[in-house]
Amino acid sequence: MSRMRLLPYVPPLKTLARAAAIIAVAAVPVVAAWWLLEEHAARSVYRGMTFMVAAVTQVALARQFVAGSLVGLAALAGALIADNILLLLVAVVVACSVQWFFNQWSAGLVALLPSIIFTYSLSAPSHPMRIAVMAWLGAAIAIGAASLVKVRREPRPADMGVAARHVLALAAGCIGLILLNEAMGFPHGNWAVLTFCLVFVPLAKETTARVKNRVLGTAAGAVVAASIAVAAPRVVCLVLAVVCAVLTVAYAIMPEKDLFYTVFLTPTIILLYGASKFGLEVLGLAGERVGLTALGGLLAIVLTVTIVRPGRAARPPGGEPA
Repeated sequence: MSRMRLLPYVPPLKTLARAAAIIAVAAVPVVAAWWLLEEHAARSVYRGMTFMVAAVTQVALARQFVAGSLVGLAALAGALIADNILLLLVAVVVACSVQWFFNQWSAGLVALLPSIIFTYSLSAPSHPMRIAVMAWLGAAIAIGAASLVKVRREPRPADMGVAARHVLALAAGCIGLILLNEAMGFPHGNWAVLTFCLVFVPLAKETTARVKNRVLGTAAGAVVAASIAVAAPRVVCLVLAVVCAVLTVAYAIMPEKDLFYTVFLTPTIILLYGASKFGLEVLGLAGERVGLTALGGLLAIVLTVTIVRPGRAARPPGGEPA
């Protein structure tokens, strides 16, 4: 491929600088929470920021704050529920029902509330209210950063009928994956639910494209990252993880670069893990990441075809279905 053909896929220096600045700013509260409080608090700040990425790119500022407040409430609910499977399923169904309103705001606003609840129910942190506050802090940071870099895209409200079928399928998929994890005991079962929630939107073609990008990007990133993490010293893993994190944010800012975003997101996670683990543990993590990502993506496609059904789900803002 010629240099000119590569240029559209390479982040401009200005975008890389913005991404590096975002990483630097975001690292401050995460490190501070880890240093002053504990690991769960730091993870909550990070998750609050990352879970808000979809909202800050899809809806107006006031609605971003609504979504941000729900992120903290979902984290609190998951932490309080812990290993009570019945309460977990009820909370997930309630969270899925909220997605109907989100679909009316924009079909691209992914359903992360069920994933947040499930993630925190697995970790069961000892200070639920602290976890919620840290998640709110992370969400606020994401909203502020998005306002500065101006990454918002045009919202695409969903047709009401398709949005309703999407919510029913979303609840069915989340419940199925949670029960499967309960039966199989996956070490990181939340990855399947997270993938499912990220790629499953009330837009058939977009769901398929998201699944393809997510699975291919995860597989490519996992192979490269696991190879490096097994052989490279810890300091090299950490340096490369930071580089991948900057590229992840850069591609998140750039439009229509979801595949590259995933390609660099996966190494960020695996290389950070590889900085503290060795050999087969890293390879196992990479394999689990790819397998659970594929599982969540496959389920999204099946439910799109059988329940949501292909069709144009979005309508122009304020208008009739397109």
